Amino acid sequence: MLQKISWDTFKIKNENQTKSFEDLCYHLFCREHNLSNGIKADFNQAGLETYPIKSNITSKIIGFQAKFFEPSISYSQIEKSIKKALSNYK
Repeated sequence: MLQKISWDTFKIKNENQTKSFEDLCYHLFCREHNLSNGIKADFNQAGLETYPIKSNITSKIIGFQAKFFEPSISYSQIEKSIKKALSNYK
């Protein structure tokens, strides 16, 4: 059964919510793509959190972006990151 995240509890337990959220997304991304050793890369690449990798599941080149917003979402930041990633990686 999938555990529901309580964001109020998340904020209490994690002093740096942005970093903790990015770490959570990194672990979920690695788990989803069977990357048991993680991704060996410098974090915060242009538009992505790590360098793109070849998926062990689909064999496609993929990457991810994580943004933690409090209290409102800035869609322009998300759009800027996506455009940056698409222009820097095929």
